[in-house]
Amino acid sequence: MAVTLIAVFEVPWEVVDRFLAEWNEDKDFMIRQPGFIDGTLYRSAQTDAHFRFVNVARWEREDDWRDALRAGYEERRERGIDRMADWQARGITVTATVYDPALQY
Repeated sequence: MAVTLIAVFEVPWEVVDRFLAEWNEDKDFMIRQPGFIDGTLYRSAQTDAHFRFVNVARWEREDDWRDALRAGYEERRERGIDRMADWQARGITVTATVYDPALQY
């Protein structure tokens, strides 16, 4: 059964454009990973939202998502990029969790 990853991002206004550019770059890698089904990055329509972006992605298995995260980290590390450290330095935070359906309506 597929799993759903939901990740919420706090992104300061002054770094939104750079965040989106990096996300687009990282997305191109992630969608090629085994087990990826689909995903959507949502941007808040409200300027005062606590979480400016929310990512919802479906993966075949939780392990596929975790493997893709590791592979992405390694791929960026080889290019001298530490995305999480860069984000932290710019005040970007992320919380990601895999969810199973509880109710459908």
